[in-house]
Amino acid sequence: MSKSFWIYSGCLAALLLLAWFRYTGVLGSDEATATDEVIILREDRADIEKIAYHDDKIDVVLEQRKDAAGDFSWVRLEERKEKPKPKVEGEPADGGAEVEAEPVAAPEVEEAVEPVAEPAEPAAEPAGEPAGEPAGEPAGEPAGEPVEVEITTTTFKGGDAVDKLLDALAPLKARRDLGPVAQEQLADLGLAEPGAWVEITRKGKVRRLELGGEAYGTRDTYLRDTETGAYYLVDADTFRPLRYAKSRLPDRRLSALEAKDIARVVVESPAGRAELLHKNMQDEEAAFWASSQEPDQAVELYANWLDKALRLKGLSYVQEDEKPAGLAPAFTLTVAPEEGTPTSIQVFSAPGEEGQDTEWYASSEFTRGLMKLHKMLASEAAEDVPDVIEARPGEEAEEPDEE
Repeated sequence: MSKSFWIYSGCLAALLLLAWFRYTGVLGSDEATATDEVIILREDRADIEKIAYHDDKIDVVLEQRKDAAGDFSWVRLEERKEKPKPKVEGEPADGGAEVEAEPVAAPEVEEAVEPVAEPAEPAAEPAGEPAGEPAGEPAGEPAGEPVEVEITTTTFKGGDAVDKLLDALAPLKARRDLGPVAQEQLADLGLAEPGAWVEITRKGKVRRLELGGEAYGTRDTYLRDTETGAYYLVDADTFRPLRYAKSRLPDRRLSALEAKDIARVVVESPAGRAELLHKNMQDEEAAFWASSQEPDQAVELYANWLDKALRLKGLSYVQEDEKPAGLAPAFTLTVAPEEGTPTSIQVFSAPGEEGQDTEWYASSEFTRGLMKLHKMLASEAAEDVPDVIEARPGEEAEEPDEE
């Protein structure tokens, strides 16, 4: 065999071996390179000061704040809804200006004009139409229903969903860099006139990202970075919490502490005061709740009541102009870890509307505002407070009612 045969055979074997290594991922592959995530924003989440979101229905502003209780996120949500505009007394039903001529002309028009499939392009004006009717519009056709935009503003403290959002934005990754995009392609991407955008403020500098439509068959969204002019495909779930901020972003907890991490509880009300200690709290099976006066003896009622009281959650934040009249303190629940600052949860009652049950509310250093509570759970917890204050070791707790 010739020398060239062995040279070509060796080259072929080397190429086959290289192809095998790339196929198995030892040396990587073109596919792996093409699907590698691209970094759009390479920032530390601590540098993000504010996030703003806008679309045709809502505006959301999320700010990072700090007070004596620590760092927290505060959200301001502005919702816009169209509703029929109230009619002014004496105003024509169709909003037209031909008030005097309309009663006479309308019957003639209804008889003379045949129904057409495209009302936007009516036939020639029929005889007998009143003078002064705008050209190109069939007489008697009602104008569009007048509407007005109702704006509702809500503020609340952000919860765990905000932390996840910040993690997703620092750094912000794209599924893929789309490369150059022709002007005629922008409409297909939903970016010719984008109706939604996100602005991220970090170290005083604002970066705007325009959001387009979703890619067919995926949960990915087209995005344009206005600073660089680059186009990307990003995970649509990244910005979904902002789009549904009212339901996804609020923190509904009254305290940051979980029940297993609470070492001491103080309950106070007009009926008196009780201090509850969480004994053997590191051992779930051996743990029990006891009175500070008799710390070695379990009080069964404490555990049952705390299971109810510590499950209190906020339904919604009460805005400053919506605070109920007749708000009265019901009881205070102070929870403390083994080490660290305690949190005092104040529970209030307020008369319900006529024929309605009592409403319940709560606030704490953690909530930074007043929250509305679930009626049944809060009322049951408040009702049992006197029994908790008077409870002693050896007393059996009542069995909860089965629903």
